Amino acid sequence: GEERESLYGECGAGAGASRMIRFHSYKLIYYPVGNVVQLFDVENDPQELYDLLHSAAHQDIIAELKSKLIQELYGGDEEWVQDGELVGLPDQEFQPGPNRGLSGQRGSHWPPFPQPS
Repeated sequence: GEERESLYGECGAGAGASRMIRFHSYKLIYYPVGNVVQLFDVENDPQELYDLLHSAAHQDIIAELKSKLIQELYGGDEEWVQDGELVGLPDQEFQPGPNRGLSGQRGSHWPPFPQPS
């Protein structure tokens, strides 16, 4: 089939939410809590080590990807937008969640996890 021009993805809801849009070689990640944006060139930086958000040469692509991301928001996420701009949610102190390693994945595990005493 035809290749997509862009790809939208989302993870979580509320304070743990993140949204992303991939367009050509660029990936913009948005964290509504604190209104945080990151931009990566995933072809030249596949491990996403170099955030291009403050690069003067990338401001046009950032604006374009923010616009594309805003067009994809739904189900209450639209509240993160005012006057066509991402405003997100108030910042808050990070509260670590459950184990995010492989042992924290869903499914059957052997041996069973130790139970808290």
